[in-house]
Parts: sequence; structure tokens; C-alpha cells
Amino acid sequence: MFGIPINNIDYQAVLRFLESGVREGVVLDFKGDFPTHLDKTLAAFANTFGGLIVIGVDETQTGQAQFPIVGVDLKKGLRERVLQIALEAVYPPVFPEVRVVEFKSHEELAEPDKAIVVIRVNESDHAPHAVESGTTVYLRVDNVSKRFERKATIGELEWLTNKRQRSLDEKTRILQAANRRAIGARNTRRNRRQGQRYCRKGAMRLWTIPTFPRLPIADPKELATILQKSHVQLNTDIHFLPQGDMQRVAEGVLYLGSSWSSEFQQQGLILHEFDYWWDYHAHNSFPGGKWLSPRATAALLSGVLELSLLIYRKAGYSGLLDFRFEADDLEECGFLDSDPIFGHSSDFRKMIEPDVIVERRFTTFELGDQLTEIAKECQRELYWAFGTDASDSRLALDFQES
Repeated sequence: MFGIPINNIDYQAVLRFLESGVREGVVLDFKGDFPTHLDKTLAAFANTFGGLIVIGVDETQTGQAQFPIVGVDLKKGLRERVLQIALEAVYPPVFPEVRVVEFKSHEELAEPDKAIVVIRVNESDHAPHAVESGTTVYLRVDNVSKRFERKATIGELEWLTNKRQRSLDEKTRILQAANRRAIGARNTRRNRRQGQRYCRKGAMRLWTIPTFPRLPIADPKELATILQKSHVQLNTDIHFLPQGDMQRVAEGVLYLGSSWSSEFQQQGLILHEFDYWWDYHAHNSFPGGKWLSPRATAALLSGVLELSLLIYRKAGYSGLLDFRFEADDLEECGFLDSDPIFGHSSDFRKMIEPDVIVERRFTTFELGDQLTEIAKECQRELYWAFGTDASDSRLALDFQES
């Protein structure tokens, strides 16, 4: 329910979510009735990792939903009441998504008389958000004492005030170090196999990273343990992620393969670089030409996103993520399948520019619920960069959907 389009949430979707046994925590809060200080909870979610507030659901002693669901009285203006608090009692205001889910307390009733109010708050890049006339800042914390909001300390308040710039600086530092290692790994593997096979000078690189990297999501040793139990197959290809020899690097681990490298950082960066080994047959079939296989990029997009989701879930991270696909050495490169089954089309235009970049921002919850859709939209943008519109059937073929 974290990633379902808000207008698609109905009573059955809410029941399935609650019956799954989810517990209150940093990103989920149950409220039996409208709380006196909803503004505090809204601000705390926005200041931390975002999440869901579900009004009309009591919790058990273990933090799960209590059945039967009681709901709140269905009245006009429930949604407007939430939005008014978010806009007027929080500074700067937050802009939550709100859905009023109606239901009948008794089957014999002709019309719904009860409601569950689902409020979805995204992590904010305009933090800190304050309440109590702009004087107090709250954070969301995982606290066994069952009070998940607490006031920010002076140090945390200072960090929140400079959150955006500090996060950008930290992200830049992490990415620059990982990119340097990826280039070094690329040079090493290509020197080893020099003259053995066709190889372009460029590469494809994909990464995901928390939008606001702060504390480590897991230390390097924990990451290594998670990775040993996390493998994703690249579509129906024989390749898996992660793969290769693992070695320790500063703040993380690095996998070195024959045609790729993968780095996993304790702050949440997951970076993969791939040589263009998939177009080896295209080079042999069309000497002098450069071709990039859509099925290859589809496999990478879905595989990297799936592995990222798996790692974030196992590390317990939830929040905003930045994703990027980039490929260079694409000037005069075509985008088509070259095997005998799919053949190739002369209608495919070649790239004019030397590189292409596709970027997305989404929450871990959206990634979990819409992974394939996110991957397809990135693939559609790649087609556009190559001068071609991708139909739904073409995308289904790329992602090997029956």
C-alpha cells in the first residue's frame, strides 16, 4: 500500500495490507481516531523517512492492526481536515496524499457509515518541518517504548537545517570514490583480455543511492553477509548479480567480474558497471557498426532494481532513492536486437550524441510495488533517445513477458 497510486486504494487493499501482519514502526503509524496532534506526526514523517498514517485502525500490544477494524465515522470533509492541518499547522507546509476509504460497519446497511483515512507522507527535502507555531521539530524513531516521535536534538536540528546540501556533498563524495574504482576495475579487466574479443571503450553504469544519505544502512561486514544471500538473475540470461570475486574497499565491498564490476557501499550506494559484451555478436554480424541490444538494457534495468530492492529490504532501509542509468560511447550506435529470431530493422536510427542518461527518483515502497513499471519507463526513455517510440508490446518483448 506504500506504493499503490493513492486513488487505487480501496477497502480490500487496506484489509490485505493490515492482514499481512505489518507492525507500527518508523514508517507506519496506526491511529484509532483523529489524533490531537496530527501535525506532529506529519512533520516527523516528513523530517525522517516518510511513511503511512492510517486513521481508524487501533493497534495491538505488538503493534499490529487490531481486528475487527472500527474505522472513524464517515463525515464530509475528512480529507480536507488532514490537508488543512498539513498546510496550516506545519511550517513549512507538507503536502501529503490522502485517501478516505469508505466501508460499512454492518452488511445490512444501504450506504457506508465508516471510513479509514490513509495518509501518505514523503520524505521531504525542505526539512526541518516544525510545529507548535514553528518552534518544535520532531523526528520519527524506532523506539520500543512505543512513542515513535521525539523532539530533535540541537545536533539533529542543525543537520536537518543543512540537510539538502550536506546530503548532496556526501552523495557526491560517495559516487566519486565509487566511480574511480569502477574505472580502475574496467581498465584492469580490459588489459587482461586485450585482443581476446571485441570491446568498446565505453560502458553502461547503473546505480541506486538514498536521496539523502546519512547514517550507514549496514556496516561493510553486514553488507557482505547480505550479499552472500542475495542473488538476482538477469532476466532469463545466465548471468547473476552480484557475481565475481569479492574484495574489501573503503566503506564497502567490490565484486570484480570478467566484464563488469559491482560496488556496495555502507551508505546505501549500489553501483554496477557493465561492458558492452552483449553486442559482441552484433559486431561480428555488422562489422564496423555499434549496436546496443534493448533486451540487454531491459535485463540490466530490471535486474539492478530488483537487487537494490532486495538489499534495501534486508538492510532495513526505507526512504527516497535516486536511480541512474548511463551509457557512453554511443555515437553512431544503433538500438536493436541482432539475433536470428528477432532480426534487425533498418528503420532504427542511430544515436547522434555520445552518451545517454536516464534518471528517476522514487521511494523504496514505490520500487517494491512498481519495479517493472519503473524499469519500463526507463527503457521507453532509451528508445526515445535513439529516435524511436516504444510500444507496450515492444517493451513486453524486451522484458520477455509472455
